[in-house]
Amino acid sequence: MGVMNRNRQRIQPRWLVCVVVCTAWAAFGLVGCAKPSSVTTTQVTCPNGQTVQTNGSCSPTEAPVTFPPTPTIPPLATTSTMSSTTTSRTTPAPVPGTRTGPLPRPGPGTSDRPRPLFSRDSFWYADVRKAPLAANSAAIVKNIKYQTEHFYATANRPNLAINITEYTPPFYYVDADTPRYNVKHYDCFKQGWVPDGWETQMNNVPIPTWALPSKGSDKEIGIYDKSTDTLWELWLFDKRNGSYSACWGGKISPVSHNVGAFTYPWGCTATGLSLFGGTIMADELKAGVINHAIGLALPNAQHGSLSWPAMRGDGYNPSDDPTAPRQGQRFRLDPTVDLSTMKLNPITRILAETAQKYGFVLWDTSGAVSLRAENAIGLTSLGQPNPYPSIFGPIPQYEQLADFPWSLLQAIQVDWGKPAR
Repeated sequence: MGVMNRNRQRIQPRWLVCVVVCTAWAAFGLVGCAKPSSVTTTQVTCPNGQTVQTNGSCSPTEAPVTFPPTPTIPPLATTSTMSSTTTSRTTPAPVPGTRTGPLPRPGPGTSDRPRPLFSRDSFWYADVRKAPLAANSAAIVKNIKYQTEHFYATANRPNLAINITEYTPPFYYVDADTPRYNVKHYDCFKQGWVPDGWETQMNNVPIPTWALPSKGSDKEIGIYDKSTDTLWELWLFDKRNGSYSACWGGKISPVSHNVGAFTYPWGCTATGLSLFGGTIMADELKAGVINHAIGLALPNAQHGSLSWPAMRGDGYNPSDDPTAPRQGQRFRLDPTVDLSTMKLNPITRILAETAQKYGFVLWDTSGAVSLRAENAIGLTSLGQPNPYPSIFGPIPQYEQLADFPWSLLQAIQVDWGKPAR
């Protein structure tokens, strides 16, 4: 079942954000506003037969993931960026990457779906097996494990959602012949002005006539043009009367010279990290190989404290728990463990092996602990079959990652891999 995602602006005073978010989330059964130590849980039986341990609501088939990035360009006191702290409302220059050899392959692709490749030094492709652990790794992992057990978890298992139709983007691959449009700014927050730099980001966007955004309240979409090595990601994307609009998003060009993140304050994720970078692709699951880090979304994360490579954040930490992870922080599964000795379902095994080598990046806020897999509508809108029934087999979608080995999770040191200035 789908769950409505609730909007909020990051520029509001912190107390107001907390009140609005708590009230909205509670109203839709997403979370309670109590501290972790005082969460009240109940058990209910859902229509799909699940016994759910939540604040009284059934577990969604897919977790609402992205909370909308604000279209305002707010000043930051401090923010972890790729190269410098940005406080101006002037659009910064593209983030450079060092390209000194063959680019890595982030996973299998096809000739009609040419995967965008970020720079060879992109954090998405970094091997985390030898990365130093955070001093409080055990406490952070305990916090994350708590979130898996208290946000839409069942009575018998923790919850890790993998979204495939809602709250996850479809991707469209275009070329020089694709019609181009100037995407209008949809003033979804009623601020009365178009953000500085919007035209630079959103003019001359190639949009195929069959392109559809994700279902759910996010309406995300990703577009990659191999002919210009440019990608666009848009949030609240819509087509009306022959014209296109979006509330927010961003452009990266050239992709192959970018580390995999938008310049501040652009992009659809809370951290400004590219959806193309951390979303699981259907062909990767078919091949059984994912050669990049995976984006992880959590309900709770530090507020006001980031870790590289996050460009910005919207962390929600109502109890001011010091063990909450930072947005942008990296995680891995213990690389010394032989996963072949563990009984895991096929999808869990693929993700666990990926998490050992490339890890997770905390990139967004969500209603439940969740991952994004590419939206099936990006394939079905082309007349292709939905790939997920054959990929998932007889195991229901909401049970695909029920056996994920959370006990092996490790938190990597804050700002690990950040380039020296």
